[in-house]
Order: sequence, then C-alpha cells, then structure tokens
Amino acid sequence: MPHVTAELVGMAYDALASGDRAEIEKYWDNSMKWLVPGHNPLSGWYYGLDAFLAFMGQVGALSNGSFRMTGVTVLVNDDWSADVTHNVGFRSGHEGTGQIPYTKLDIDVIHLLRWRNGKVIEGRGAIFGDGANEYDLFWSPVASHSGQRLNTDDAPLTNRDVIRKVVEEVWNVNAQDRIPEFYNKNYVFFQEGGGEELGQESVRRWLDTLHTAFPDIRYEIDAVYCEADKAAMRYHVTGTHTGDFRGLPPTNKAINLSGHMMFRLYDNKISVAHGYWDMLGLLQQLGILPPFGGPPSR
Repeated sequence: MPHVTAELVGMAYDALASGDRAEIEKYWDNSMKWLVPGHNPLSGWYYGLDAFLAFMGQVGALSNGSFRMTGVTVLVNDDWSADVTHNVGFRSGHEGTGQIPYTKLDIDVIHLLRWRNGKVIEGRGAIFGDGANEYDLFWSPVASHSGQRLNTDDAPLTNRDVIRKVVEEVWNVNAQDRIPEFYNKNYVFFQEGGGEELGQESVRRWLDTLHTAFPDIRYEIDAVYCEADKAAMRYHVTGTHTGDFRGLPPTNKAINLSGHMMFRLYDNKISVAHGYWDMLGLLQQLGILPPFGGPPSR
C-alpha cells in the first residue's frame, strides 16, 4: 500500500487542477466522497468522483476561474493527510475588484483527506475563524444594507436550491403557475400507502387540497441531503384546519406534523418523488382518532 506523503498530496491537487480525468483518477477514487463546509448552496456531501468534479465545476463557474488555493503546510500519516491552504477568489464579474465578503473570498482552509491504495477516498473541508461566515456570504451573497440576497442569476441552481425554492416559492404560497418551473411534465409521485399520482396536474390538485383545508399551511425545511440526481428532505408542517379536507368538514384545529420526501431530479426539475408523513398524528390532532395514552384506570 503506497505511503501517504506530502509529495503525493501535492500531486493529487495538481492533477485536480489539470482537469485531465485520466490524471485525476490516479489520485482520486471514483467512489470517493467530499464534505463542503458551511451553510450555503454548495455545502454538503458530494458522493462519487463525478459529483465532486461537478462541485469543482460550479466553483469555477461562479468565480469565472479566479478561485485559487495556495498550499501552506501538509501533515501526513499512513492513511490520512491534513493540508492547510490559503484560498482566494472573486465572484464572476468582480475579478480583481471584489470586496470581502460578498464578492471576494480570502480565507484559510484545512482539508482532511483519507487515503486508500494511493487514492483519496474521503475529504472534508474546515474553515478557520471568521472565514466560515465569509465563505457562506461569498457563495450566497447578501446585500449588507438589507440582509436580502443579491441577484444571483449567474449562479447555476443546485438540486438543494430547487428543493428549497419549490417549498418556499410554490408549496407555501400556492403558486400553481410556477409548477412547470420545478416539475417535469412526466412527474410521478409515489404515495406512502401505495398508488401513484402522475403529471404536473397532480401537483395542482395536491396544492388545491392543502390550501383549501389549511389556508395558513406552511412547510419548514429541517434538512436537505443531496447525492448526484437524488435528494431527501426532512420537514415539519403547520396549519389550521378551516376548510374541507377530503370530505372532512373544518375542525378549526391546529396541526404540527413532521415528514420526509425523497426526490429524483433531472435538469433541475423534479421527476420522481416519494412522500412519508405522520398521517396518524394528523388524524389525532384533528380529533378523528384519540391520542395514545396509558391503560384506563380501574
């Protein structure tokens, strides 16, 4: 088994910078995974070399190729390496003129790499001090005067972006006219208890049902996990039952439920979805079923 050395780490990064797939595969395993730190559209796990290289492509596109890493030091042992780099870059259109933190990045980063047979099989990034906040603001810039996000039309949407936008901009506000932006024409929804709903029209019917029964309904995303063309979301939903719900007259009761969704996306549109949510909790909160409790007293 090749011993990890500082020279090997350097060659791996050089191969990555070359863009030569054959050279990259000498040092980066096809089944590798990589964790991008922070809380921004690029953050999260990337599984497989293809996904990792796609992430690197996004970095290049958003910075118009200005992103640079300069090595500071490398520490190694038999299976691991840790390298510190000084990272500098500019948002596209602000090359050489950007200002920290919105359009210029200037931070120190440490990468922890796990090796097997001379190849990286896992990588994790971590950022020092205030650089973590700067990193998030750079990739998700906000206007300093208002806290609102800047226009980022130049930034390609990630699957994580699509999931967050469809919840906030379609589900929560019943924006049925925007369904074609986020759902494939041949969309399929697999119901938890069996059965399927087909096409964009099924999303319209679902939104009609929800917003008729619970006009104040709101979904809050607890977590989104993405891998290649798949995404999973954990959420909770609140609302007040003031309208007809599939034949059930209004109860004026509030609901607070949790659920999970799994998605497959193609060209930034949802093609397939599976839904799992707390139907028992819904029936209990609406008073259809009694809550669980201890045995009756004697």
